[in-house]
Amino acid sequence: MDTPDLMEDLTILTGATGTIGASVAKELVKNGNHVLLVGRSKEKLDKLSRELEPSSGQIEIFQTDLKNEESGSDIFSHAKSLRKTIRNLICCHGESHLASISRTPREVFSNLTKLNYTSLFFLCQEASTSLERGGSIVIITSPVGQK
Repeated sequence: MDTPDLMEDLTILTGATGTIGASVAKELVKNGNHVLLVGRSKEKLDKLSRELEPSSGQIEIFQTDLKNEESGSDIFSHAKSLRKTIRNLICCHGESHLASISRTPREVFSNLTKLNYTSLFFLCQEASTSLERGGSIVIITSPVGQK
């Protein structure tokens, strides 16, 4: 069985600038992986990229808002343009709103649904046709992720 060449394989990591995502990114890059860091803030992505530079892996960044239904296809289109084998999708994005139902505005609920559920559906849908055979989808969530 062939061992994957980590520099030829690409891992897509969403929520890369959050606490969990940044920790995952550090481990992936430290272990020599080529990682596409995905996040909402270009500034935070640039900062994380600079922090990870001395590591042995390669880093790409892609800024998008995962509440946009087209973001999944945009991410995978960009990943394919890098001409690497897309091996893994790791989703670390998400938010919560700590309030009672009666105090949660409809817009907040709608945005949480788009980010925490709808985006995962579209990302996994894209991954189902784009990941190399034997690739992995990993979803990491936390109930305390706040904006």
